[in-house]
Amino acid sequence: MSEQRLGILGGMGPQATQDFYQRILDRTDASCDQEHLPTLIWSDTSMPDRTAAILGGDAEGCYRRLLDGARLLERGGCTALAIPCNTSHYFADRLQGDIAIPLIHMPRGRAGGGREKAGGHPGHRRHGSDRHLPEGVRRPGY
Repeated sequence: MSEQRLGILGGMGPQATQDFYQRILDRTDASCDQEHLPTLIWSDTSMPDRTAAILGGDAEGCYRRLLDGARLLERGGCTALAIPCNTSHYFADRLQGDIAIPLIHMPRGRAGGGREKAGGHPGHRRHGSDRHLPEGVRRPGY
């Protein structure tokens, strides 16, 4: 099996992308760099506003931009895709049908999760567990 690699389709907004990746780092039980999950981040800050596109009738243009980013990450060797933008999950089922790697559906994944202390950093909270992640991207200690 080849190396597992998470693709993060971000830039919607850039701070949400940074926060999401920081949460992954903070919740990974790693004692060295090599124990972290290899990750590619595509921060597409020119992505049209998702809410405006959906409500204003340009949902197709927004979807095409999301699909282009997802395919870029897929070509980059990612084995799973995360999108740290809740509104973008409006397109999740369609997007999943157009890419070959699993899309981690964050709103669905968090819906049933409880709250528990995260290891590593005082004051950080963890929502649920990695049970909603595809088997190929689960890491020990996360």
